[in-house]
Parts: sequence; C-alpha cells; structure tokens
Amino acid sequence: MFESLFDIGLLVLVFYYLVGMIPSVLAAIDIMKARKDVKHKIVWLFICLVLGLIGVAIYCFVEKRKVASGPR
Repeated sequence: MFESLFDIGLLVLVFYYLVGMIPSVLAAIDIMKARKDVKHKIVWLFICLVLGLIGVAIYCFVEKRKVASGPR
C-alpha cells in the first residue's frame, strides 16, 4: 500500500518540478535575447535559476515593467 503512495507522490513531485522549470527556461531564453550587457544577464540568470518561480516572477515584474512603460 505504501509503495503505491510513494510512487504517486514521486510522480506528483516530478510533475511539479517540470512545471516549475518551464517558466525558468522561458525566462532564461528571454534574458539571453535581451539587449543588455553580460553582467546584467548573468545576474538575472542566477536569480531566476536559484529562486525558481519566485525569481521568474521578480524578473517579469522588474524587467517587463521597464519594457511596458518605455525608456526613461
């Protein structure tokens, strides 16, 4: 009985991990395409990959807000 619960739990964990990685990969692609200097890209890649979904949310809130409001 417990083996099947462990297998289901492991599948759910893998599913959530993969779902969480998709936004991180998309953010990494967006960061690499940005016309910014290398230091800026490295910092954002580090933030997004270490913090996961929270890092992606911070990136979207900070960087995408700059693009939407236009140059200052």
